[in-house]
Amino acid sequence: MRKQSFLAKLSNRYAITWMVLLFLAGIGFLFLPRLFSRFESIAEAYSRRVFPILSFVPSLITNLFPISNTEVLVVCSGFILLIMLISFILRMALSENRLRTLRNVFLFLSVAFFILASQYTMMHGMNYSRLPIRRTLMLESEDDYNAQEIEQAMNFYLDGIISAQAELDHNDRGETLLLTSISSTLRAGNDSMNNAASLHPVFSGNDVVPKPVKLSKYWSYTRIVGMYNPFFVEANINVSTPAYEIPLVVCHEIAHVRGIAREDEANMTSFIACLLSDRADYRYAANLYAFENLIADMQHYDSETCDDLISRLPEAVFADWKASADYWSQFEGKVSEISNNVNDTFLKANQQQDGVQSYNLNGRIFLDYYYLYLVNPS
Repeated sequence: MRKQSFLAKLSNRYAITWMVLLFLAGIGFLFLPRLFSRFESIAEAYSRRVFPILSFVPSLITNLFPISNTEVLVVCSGFILLIMLISFILRMALSENRLRTLRNVFLFLSVAFFILASQYTMMHGMNYSRLPIRRTLMLESEDDYNAQEIEQAMNFYLDGIISAQAELDHNDRGETLLLTSISSTLRAGNDSMNNAASLHPVFSGNDVVPKPVKLSKYWSYTRIVGMYNPFFVEANINVSTPAYEIPLVVCHEIAHVRGIAREDEANMTSFIACLLSDRADYRYAANLYAFENLIADMQHYDSETCDDLISRLPEAVFADWKASADYWSQFEGKVSEISNNVNDTFLKANQQQDGVQSYNLNGRIFLDYYYLYLVNPS
């Protein structure tokens, strides 16, 4: 007599009950961030105290692998889905009780949905509801900056660009090169984030090994430069982009791993971490990022002064700008449009009403940070 499996002995009543409970629990997890958005202080406590503990083991396991687990999964996903489909068809064809087999499949799907929903919420979703980082750093000035104040800040960032460039090498086209190999450059993001965390504890968290994506050139068709996978607690980096863009992307994705979910705040965190870095390539990226974002403000007040500031930029900056424009022009098309729309929908579903526009930082952030922490450190 053949022994019955647990699923075979499970009654339809219990199976359906478990399916409903798991599905509702998964939905409940997905709605938790919206609930806690009304209680930002509780969400902040979760992000700072609970999240680092919960994410430590998954990130530790992910760090053991030198390659991108996310990339491996994506590449193998078609094959895995095909195997699962064939297995399902064979089971249905050979089953003596097809309704029970179908029931078991749905039970498996409900378990998978619950696990994925809870993992996403705990490893990322809840962090959308925390206190805004700019409020924590007191970067919410409502004062208007005049032309002289903007010029002073731009001169500071310009000096940072020139100083960093003096330490960097360039290729035969004059484009900026990274200080070290791509693997050590990616790992250096942790040191930069830790430097920033010594001044701003809100940036503290677990160290991570950012993973270079082998198929980065093909990934560029989506116009995505980095991605945090909350299911693996893994930071993935597009390493085919112009070199000077990489440091900001690295710190942006590490910011996600450390519980900073909103895209504008991850960008702000990345800027500060790169600005305070010991590495010239990281500092160059941050100072140039700030300078670029202040050009429009300066142009509005005093176009002549703005043109003068731009003319003082090192030649490498113009080579880097051209390299970036040339690189990304290759990937314009339907794929990038679809990717943009999907990302826009995802961000709006996660309480970022501006969608993909939330990646953009207002020039005021760079002015607020300069006047609060750089020219008048407290």
